[in-house]
Amino acid sequence: DTRQNWMKLQTGNGNDLMQEIPPTGNMENVEVFATVFSNIKVSLNIINPHNLGDTFIIKRLANPTIELRISCPLSSKFIYTAVDYTPVNAIGYDGTEDYIAYKFIPDTGFDYFSRFKINKYCGDTVYVTVDIK
Repeated sequence: DTRQNWMKLQTGNGNDLMQEIPPTGNMENVEVFATVFSNIKVSLNIINPHNLGDTFIIKRLANPTIELRISCPLSSKFIYTAVDYTPVNAIGYDGTEDYIAYKFIPDTGFDYFSRFKINKYCGDTVYVTVDIK
């Protein structure tokens, strides 16, 4: 499937409102919202619990300047909900991708990113599970 025939909706000033609309996409009855938001429930799936004394740090989606710190060893569990989260990336016909950043202390020298898809909007909830290896 070639994306060169795909469509996009643009605003009056030429900004993209929605991208990657397949040519077979039905544009009748399309609703446009001034602000798109979703509730994101974030859980951890622990494959490697890491060591006692280590600290797991994950950025909060709604406010990335706030970090949630969890002492290791880790266990699989729900950790927070980002309420009315507005995606950073442009919205595609079938959703948009976003990511959650996390790292460990002592510092491994790496920042990790877990990608997820937002495809439910306006009060619906997207469930995101971050696999920790």
